[in-house]
Amino acid sequence: MHLLSDDAMDLLVMLLAGTAALYEYAIAHTLFCLIPAFFIAGAMSAYIPKTLLLPYLGPKSPKHIAYPIAVVSGLLLAVCSCTVLPLFAGIKKNGAGIGPAIAFLYTAPATNIVAVLYTASLIGADVAFARIAFSVLFAILIGITISRFFGEPDSPSSKENFVKKESHNLRRLLYLFVALIAILLIGTRISEEILKYALSLLMVGVIALILKRYFSKSEFFAWMTETWGFTKTIFPLLLIGIFFSGIISVLIPADFVSAYLGNNSLMAVILPVLFGIFVYFPTLVEVPMAKTFLLLGMAKGPLLAYLLADPVISLPSILVVRKIMGNARTLAYASLILVLCVGAGLLFGSITTSPGIPAPNVNASSFQNLTGATNSTTLTLIKFHGYQQCSSCINLGKFANSTLNEVYSAELASSQIRYFDINAEAEADNWLVLKVKPTYASLYLIVNESGSESVKELSQAWYYTGDETAYKEYLTGVIESYLK
Repeated sequence: MHLLSDDAMDLLVMLLAGTAALYEYAIAHTLFCLIPAFFIAGAMSAYIPKTLLLPYLGPKSPKHIAYPIAVVSGLLLAVCSCTVLPLFAGIKKNGAGIGPAIAFLYTAPATNIVAVLYTASLIGADVAFARIAFSVLFAILIGITISRFFGEPDSPSSKENFVKKESHNLRRLLYLFVALIAILLIGTRISEEILKYALSLLMVGVIALILKRYFSKSEFFAWMTETWGFTKTIFPLLLIGIFFSGIISVLIPADFVSAYLGNNSLMAVILPVLFGIFVYFPTLVEVPMAKTFLLLGMAKGPLLAYLLADPVISLPSILVVRKIMGNARTLAYASLILVLCVGAGLLFGSITTSPGIPAPNVNASSFQNLTGATNSTTLTLIKFHGYQQCSSCINLGKFANSTLNEVYSAELASSQIRYFDINAEAEADNWLVLKVKPTYASLYLIVNESGSESVKELSQAWYYTGDETAYKEYLTGVIESYLK
């Protein structure tokens, strides 16, 4: 007897998927990725003198100065394609050339420090590096192209585009940013928990000494104010986006993503770019969305194209930009983004390994041996996880392993039951990862009964990760239902 209707069960599954996504991201990526990133962004905003940068953006400023300054100014911000619009309008009104202003408009949502660091932590350093490299190149190229073909509109004249440089203690900034970046690297690259926390606490102490020696109280409070401003603006929207990315992971069939976006063809790259243009997400939300698409089977070419397009342009931003710089420039701006993002996706896809290619350590033929002979029931239990694991994620695999060794040692010895613990982020090309397409940390069971194979997610195991006895009873019950 079912206590819930099918519609209610579907809704419950979606809510659980969204909650699981929040739990996984909050535990694995908030403490050692997002929090340091927000502090770095706050320090950049508080201590790097942007007032000395913007005067270099005038139409008479040399291109080799104006465009790098526009890119650097954008890097200091953490805003989406809509939030950057009033800033774009402001610097344009104050005399910035159309080219550098457009470079700023593109760069701010595309290459802000928080987005780049989050991309590296969640998806990979290769994608993060490609994202920032292509974004900087595109920002300069689009700005120069529009300025060259459409000319500069009338702007306030100025006798001097440059301002006198103020004296700044760059050494103290170097000390501070090195320590902050060290915390980020320690948290995302060291897996040993005790060592990770010990080194992180050590670096926090180093930062405290730097602040005490080189910074005043007012400067410290300015940093905290900027950091809190980024956090309260971005983090709530990010949580909402992560929740819905979890829901999308169960709504979109994995076969659909792998079939249409699982290769690096022209159409596979164009579709996510169009999706990024027509669907608006706040800043950073594109990163967990991209992670979801990757786990569902999206190839890296379309993935990068989506990450390049989604943050910088959307229908709301297009409508506002049109009023600021006119129809012709807006059409050229949107068209150039579309063409360049598609081109970057095709290039990146051609030089990276497609998710459709099995890794050499576990190939298609050897997978047949993982599930055993076809004339008897064999079970393959797989715990998938990422680089960072919470205590529940660790227990999910720890309790499974102990249950199998204690209760099913004979079946393990005869290979009737197999167990694998796989880092799906590190082994994205592993055949089991490609076959199951796991979303977030999860436990899967592959059942082979007389040649008929089925893949089942044991999502209820999460309810028992705090009670090993209850977990063992649950898993034993599932296994016995197939072995009896």
